[in-house]
Amino acid sequence: MSLNWRQEQFCRYYVQIGILAEACRRAGYPDSANDYASKQGSRLMKNEAVKERIQELEAEAFDASELTKDRLLGQLIEVLKGARESKNWNAASATLERLLKASGNWVDRREDITRTPDTDLVSALEQGLGAVLGKERASEIAAEYKAKLNQKKEEPTALEIQTAQERIEAKLDS
Repeated sequence: MSLNWRQEQFCRYYVQIGILAEACRRAGYPDSANDYASKQGSRLMKNEAVKERIQELEAEAFDASELTKDRLLGQLIEVLKGARESKNWNAASATLERLLKASGNWVDRREDITRTPDTDLVSALEQGLGAVLGKERASEIAAEYKAKLNQKKEEPTALEIQTAQERIEAKLDS
């Protein structure tokens, strides 16, 4: 079964925007207060010929996107060359970053702000104590130290940390 002009338009608009009712409106189906376009979109999606055409158009769009990616990379390279020639180093740097991201050769590195020197210290103490005292006792001591750190409003000083370490070592010796 071949599609009529309006059905073909619906398929094309649906592939572009992905919204049934809007694709119907743009294809020329009337829209009324009782949401005819939305109902018509649902009916069209039950039509096998419409579904097949949408799949064909999606496959074509996928193939075209590869060409677009190649064109985009080419344009970014041209912009990079122009920025270098004009010695606009900020633009060159930004364009190079975009080029690397678009080509998949850029890795964003993010700083882990959930870790602090205190949590690193507690983790190290817990691991070190775990070998000597056992995991359960080491976890208890670490939890005690964490609780004390959380009660304080200010950052512990190096002296306070050293004192806490000495207290933990004294508990180990006893």
